[in-house]
Amino acid sequence: MTELRRSFRADFRQSARLGPDRPALIDERNGGVVTYDQLLALIERAGTFLEEADVDAERPVMTLLPNSVEALVLFLGAMFWGRGYAPLTAEATAEEVRRWASVVKPAVCIVTEQVPENITHAIQYLGIPVVRISLDSTFEWLPRPDRPPASGQDSGRLYLTTSGSTGDPQAERKSICETSIVP
Repeated sequence: MTELRRSFRADFRQSARLGPDRPALIDERNGGVVTYDQLLALIERAGTFLEEADVDAERPVMTLLPNSVEALVLFLGAMFWGRGYAPLTAEATAEEVRRWASVVKPAVCIVTEQVPENITHAIQYLGIPVVRISLDSTFEWLPRPDRPPASGQDSGRLYLTTSGSTGDPQAERKSICETSIVP
């Protein structure tokens, strides 16, 4: 049997080519629709942002964001370009953030404007740059590159928090963007 390897990157590009004007995301918070063509452009901008922040599969972007179009674009950008993504809830405590950061060792942390200053100071104290963003679907915080970012690994990594039986946070890394199909 021959194994066929497919990637999220190739499949997503094909979806964007086949239906560039089809809705890809519905932004209930701001009442907008993002088409596949627009989403692909945002994913490329997110990839450039992550590259400029030195995010790779081993040094992820840590986020403290609610469910939002911004969080989804960062996640898709990380997976698309082979980077790491380590989310926490926007309501995480300073201790939870400190412990998670010590486990995943992020290159940068993205927070919403609603995250309290004591949390951002705790992150910065660890030497992690913090970027505050607005949840307004403008994506002004993403660069407008003149070139696509360099590809990372073929699949991004999602870092999931687990405490197991010890109560101490641990990161479970999942490579989720490459699939193998055996016909």
